[in-house]
Amino acid sequence: MLDDDEIRAFWEAETHRVYMPMLKIALLTGQRFDSIRTLRWKQIDLKQRLWSIPAEAFKSGKPHSVPLSATASTILEALPRWDAGDYVFTTQGGVKPFGNIGREHAKLLRATGTSGWHRHDLRRTGATILQREGCSMEIIAALLGHKLQGVTPIYLRHDYSTEKRNAVDTLERAVTKILVS
Repeated sequence: MLDDDEIRAFWEAETHRVYMPMLKIALLTGQRFDSIRTLRWKQIDLKQRLWSIPAEAFKSGKPHSVPLSATASTILEALPRWDAGDYVFTTQGGVKPFGNIGREHAKLLRATGTSGWHRHDLRRTGATILQREGCSMEIIAALLGHKLQGVTPIYLRHDYSTEKRNAVDTLERAVTKILVS
């Protein structure tokens, strides 16, 4: 879990042109880092501000939709597209997903003077910010793609698309407030 000072420090760092946008997307969407690392342009609809993760690329084995805030969309729009491949976060012309994660994270920690946090902590941080902002656990769970336990999910079929969109917009506002404070 990152505190507000660590969020500001990493957000302002420009240690790598691919790794830094990945981390920002992780915080703003609450998604698993590997889903972000392997994100493909064909999963993104920038007009609808929606990321559709196919079943084969999501931990639960079911498709998962992630609304994108305006900031997340702007981050993605600024990234290059490649003729050779479809990966969004790449240093290989879109052919392979970004792979120098450990080295780049160590460089980021040195550059920001922070320590003890990992890229996966951004998911926890985003979820905790949403909780602090008053989002219900069921909406946070829906955004994160967590499965409800027990027999209850058999009866609950709502996809929470509107609530997830409101949640990412709430998260964006909260992160913006942290960045300017």
